[in-house]
Amino acid sequence: MSGSKLNPNVWQGEERDGGFVKLNPAPKSGGSPTHIGRLWIPGYGWVWLSGWLKRGHDQFVSLRARDMSDADALKWCAPKRGNGAAKQPFHPPPATGQLDLGEDEPPDPDIPF
Repeated sequence: MSGSKLNPNVWQGEERDGGFVKLNPAPKSGGSPTHIGRLWIPGYGWVWLSGWLKRGHDQFVSLRARDMSDADALKWCAPKRGNGAAKQPFHPPPATGQLDLGEDEPPDPDIPF
């Protein structure tokens, strides 16, 4: 399984990894994550991040990742305008197993590949 590949994290035309975590503004219980966020992993897709602040000898945030659905990616990961992101959300074409060469031009027989 993998995360949603809709709306990839693109900056100035290039796909890049990245995301964020922030303090959870509305924890539902004492076991709720103290931090929440999302992350784009190239080749994998979007994942949700949950983090719990741990204190002991050192202070750290313990993380857990889970796959994001396509519906959530459309809602929460839409490209922002004005920061170099794509103007339209990315929707991968359906996998047909065939290359669309177009109807107007047949393949060039002189190309060796």
